[in-house]
Amino acid sequence: MTTTTDASVAGIRNAVSEAQSSLERREYLNGLAAADSALILFPTSPDLHFVKGRLLFETNQIDLARVSFERVVQLKSDYEGAWHNLGNTAFRQKKYQDALGFYRQEAQMHAAARPWHGMGGTYWTLGLADSARWAYERAIEADASYAPGYSSLSDWYESNGSFTEALAYAKDAYDRAPGVTDYQLKLGALQFRVGDFEEAIAILTPLVEQEPWNHTAEFTLGQALQRMGKTDEAVLHLQRAEQLREMQATIDRLRRTAREQSGNFQAQLAYADALRSARRTNEAIREYEVALSLRPNNLALRNNIATLYLESGDVERAFIGFNSVLERDSTYSDAWLNMALHYGRLGDRQRYTVAFQNAVRYGADNPRVQELRSRFETDQ
Repeated sequence: MTTTTDASVAGIRNAVSEAQSSLERREYLNGLAAADSALILFPTSPDLHFVKGRLLFETNQIDLARVSFERVVQLKSDYEGAWHNLGNTAFRQKKYQDALGFYRQEAQMHAAARPWHGMGGTYWTLGLADSARWAYERAIEADASYAPGYSSLSDWYESNGSFTEALAYAKDAYDRAPGVTDYQLKLGALQFRVGDFEEAIAILTPLVEQEPWNHTAEFTLGQALQRMGKTDEAVLHLQRAEQLREMQATIDRLRRTAREQSGNFQAQLAYADALRSARRTNEAIREYEVALSLRPNNLALRNNIATLYLESGDVERAFIGFNSVLERDSTYSDAWLNMALHYGRLGDRQRYTVAFQNAVRYGADNPRVQELRSRFETDQ
């Protein structure tokens, strides 16, 4: 026979799993709804408060995230990761001494690299360079596979003009996480810095193909090609880098504004729009999801996110998004239109016709619908 305690444990486990899955899928609203609903029934669950804190942090609700993590340590003072996340929230609040204290508390309770790395970043921000290096070294002592620790040590040595040491740590970071493009860029840039132009070209060429918006990679690759006497190729990359420079400066400015004004919907939307314009689709989706957490009833934004999922090839997530729009307003013509266009590309005539007819029925004043209608009638 199942006891109340067993049922409670199962209920908490299921709610945490749902919220965590939403966090990983960047469905922040769904995750927060799952956590909040469960917390009504299980208000003293540190697991639920922790995952809620993670969701709030990802949506830039830093003050509320800190409240959630504080509740976690009130309920269970040695909860793994809670003090570290408190450190992250304090750092974002620019309360650096608080951050150091929280990271130390985590490091004392749990042998992990992350709190030491957090301490290192905080020391660096405070201008305590030697303390930063010490903390980064402690991070990789705690976990020799922790790539961010090696990357930060690479930054430290580079800032001190020790490029050979910086390159060695950059290689360590890249070897441990070859899929992280930031490490790939760092390695290529340092190879250029020490005069190993062929290696720099070899590492940066696939990077600019993968991230055609990456200004620094384009510029450094152009410089390396120039040093190798490949002038024509160099000019193309340097010209492209100059075109990207202004775009990147705009994105950086909008990002700072969005982070500093975390509750400002328009600021968050502008940042996401800039990423989309730069064809940085995955990053744009994430920031649009953050914006949606501020305006959950904005159907145009929901439709926009679903469209981006469709463009990126995630049809399942796209149709979840379109259906979430239509559940709120079954007459929303743009959602029907986007579904019709997808079915048309698939050659699914039956579903295309149903979606198209709904788009026409509800979108008499929608220029996109009327354009599709003209094409449809021409094809008859």
